[in-house]
Amino acid sequence: MRRFFLLLEAAIFVAGYRCALWLLPFRLLNKPPRISRRRTATPARLAWAIAAAAARIPRSTCLVRALAARRLLARHGYPSTLHLGVARAPDGLDAHAWLECQGAILLGAPALDHYTPLPARPGDQYS
Repeated sequence: MRRFFLLLEAAIFVAGYRCALWLLPFRLLNKPPRISRRRTATPARLAWAIAAAAARIPRSTCLVRALAARRLLARHGYPSTLHLGVARAPDGLDAHAWLECQGAILLGAPALDHYTPLPARPGDQYS
């Protein structure tokens, strides 16, 4: 039953960020979440929940997954860092978002070899 509620919580965050990215500017969605004191699941388990929920929600991009995971991790007591990067593509630029938690890449790792991280501007909450 605990697994079901974790998956439901992840689905709510993924769907919420998916819709929010249509309606709100990124700077409003990129505010760092408040870190909870409770730790009821491991970061790997939370990443699994985000990946499982995102697989069932259309157009859940790497940015949607990373934002949702950052919020879910904070809710379960884990700070994380959102990273954004770009790479050259045949038709212009390709962008990617990934999430780091406890010194390890939690989401978005397989494609990192090709991306150059964007530097954070003053006031930005990603690195």
